[in-house]
Amino acid sequence: IMSPREEPVSSIFAVANPKGGSGKTTVAIILAGEFAKHGYSAAIVDADPQGSSYQWHASSVARGLSPQGVDLVRAPDEKALAQAIDRLDGYDVVVIDTPGYYGDVLIQSALRADQVELFIHAAVSRDMLEPATAAFAHRKIGLPGTAQIFDVSNACLGFLNALVVAAGLIESGQIRCAMVVSGENGRPLVEQTLRTLLEQPLNRNEIKPFFANLTIGSGAVGAIVCHRSLAPGPAHRLLGGVARAATQHSDLCQGDTHGTESLAMQTDSESLLVAGVGLAQETWNAFTAEQGAAYDRFVCHQVGRTHRRRLYETLGLDLARDFSTFETLGNTGSVALPATLAAAIAAGAVREGTRVGLLGIGSGINCLMLALEW
Repeated sequence: IMSPREEPVSSIFAVANPKGGSGKTTVAIILAGEFAKHGYSAAIVDADPQGSSYQWHASSVARGLSPQGVDLVRAPDEKALAQAIDRLDGYDVVVIDTPGYYGDVLIQSALRADQVELFIHAAVSRDMLEPATAAFAHRKIGLPGTAQIFDVSNACLGFLNALVVAAGLIESGQIRCAMVVSGENGRPLVEQTLRTLLEQPLNRNEIKPFFANLTIGSGAVGAIVCHRSLAPGPAHRLLGGVARAATQHSDLCQGDTHGTESLAMQTDSESLLVAGVGLAQETWNAFTAEQGAAYDRFVCHQVGRTHRRRLYETLGLDLARDFSTFETLGNTGSVALPATLAAAIAAGAVREGTRVGLLGIGSGINCLMLALEW
């Protein structure tokens, strides 16, 4: 069926799939190779910032296995891609190895994947102890190999901690753009809790440490943190924050693996509430001394109605300025606060110019409050 023609026919094939790691590079290489084997002049355009096709080509050449009849051009952004297609006009076949879908967080930021210099996964949930879950997420999202990656884990406060780490590296001039993500899977914990409650003869007091587990949900969230010079349009500014620790209460909420695929957690909810609100008061005093007390909106960690009411009463804040999602999403761990902020933005509760106080807390106990200007 495929045989060389007397006159070259320029054909462009794009191998596309929104999922990273789905085999696009393999298909692109095989397709270009088949055309070359049948006498066509073929070129691959590696349009993926990860550079998988480029690495294959370079590795083949280094091993003395230079692909016959297949040339390769890198084009990590749209401008380079357009230029590559123009330059390769004389080839019979051009195969474009496209990047994966980087998700709404990059699309909304209007930044390119190859601009991301740091990738942090900040969830409680992780795939395994080693390697970092950031490694798996980095590959599936399709971010470039030039991006430094690692995990940050600090219970429900991990995402806010990661924002601070990224901001500090940007402020110091080491990087200009970072992506922070978190994905929490509450199913293993909830299912193990239900098994425990159904199988063990527990009395009222023995059941109480498991109650908090039944509010756990699943979710995912991501954010781009970058230098002001990279931000298109109005900049959403992270102004600063204050952190405090009260690790004498680290025994009030503890979770760990249970067997090979389950999780177990027990919480002294009443003591944790008292200790957490006390630490929040201490943090709030230092936070307002540094960042001021005037905020249009507040978003706190999503635990429940009692926690929210006690927190706002203790800090003397107007509950009407709160935005919450625990009623429908439950406690989604490190995802809860940033996802609630995203929901507030989508609902129009946070608009351009809105000053937001992010009131984060996590077991340990640790508290981090950040000032944000949208």
